[in-house]
Amino acid sequence: TLLPVIEMMTQANAILKDMPFIACNSGTDHKAVIRSGIPEGVCRKLYGGVPMERSHKIAVTDTTCMLESYSEVDKTVARRSGNPDVYRLREAKAFIEGMSQKMARIMFYGDLDKNPEEINGLCHRYNEYGTDKDKSTYNVINGGGTTANKEASIWLFNFAEDYITGLYPTGANSKIGVTHEPLGEHTKTYIDPADSKEKGYQVLRDHFVAEFGVHVADWRRVVRIANVDTDKFGSSGAPDLMALMRKATYRIPGATTKNTTGRLAWYMNGDVMEELERQYFATTQMQLVPENAAGEVLAKYRNIPIGLVEQLMNTETVVS
Repeated sequence: TLLPVIEMMTQANAILKDMPFIACNSGTDHKAVIRSGIPEGVCRKLYGGVPMERSHKIAVTDTTCMLESYSEVDKTVARRSGNPDVYRLREAKAFIEGMSQKMARIMFYGDLDKNPEEINGLCHRYNEYGTDKDKSTYNVINGGGTTANKEASIWLFNFAEDYITGLYPTGANSKIGVTHEPLGEHTKTYIDPADSKEKGYQVLRDHFVAEFGVHVADWRRVVRIANVDTDKFGSSGAPDLMALMRKATYRIPGATTKNTTGRLAWYMNGDVMEELERQYFATTQMQLVPENAAGEVLAKYRNIPIGLVEQLMNTETVVS
């Protein structure tokens, strides 16, 4: 008999739904040339010459990684459920959910130095704040927190193919997200440690895979508000989230004047979102706007939708 499964591990990770994906232009890698400097010209005096100039470019290569897993269920267990196909589908939902959560986590926290099979996530790329407007550190805003392993981040993205996108490898079998392939019936063999004999039984096997990466073509299109001290949430000493978010919108070219292409979106976890709502109701500022979109209540700040990403942690290290 099929018993209901309570999906307590299900999470909301809006970035997987929102982020546009493009195919890599070099197999499992994506190569791009980013303009890092432009000629300005000089004021010429009569009978005087001007120097030759050129734009400056840097080559960037973004990689992809592959999440993969197999599911095996005893054929007899599936048959006794009364509906083997539904039984396997329920098991597949757990794999798809778990791998989707890991995708979101790697997109933000992946680190090739620690895990060479992963990618460098966005926290690895936006891991230092500064004041030089010509460097990506300018798009990391210090939220003021100093408590080790108690910090969170708020992210603002400007999605577009020339700004920031997800990646998937080239190839006819490459798809976006977690793909599921039923592999049918197989004989599972193993060595029984009790008597050292080989034994076997019939299983129904399924294969799951997700291949993905993140491509930041223009660092100005991503802003990280780091060092948001979650220990102070709910108190008068809490960081002013709306002030920090206001500052972040001015880091994205044209975001405050609606003179930018692509799609803008905020991302934060549930604790940060709750604190933002608390501060909103405690002030007269009318910037946080709830809206109903396709039956879903959607909060906006400065008319930019706020997405919930539960894989964003409250235990980040302090960004220096």
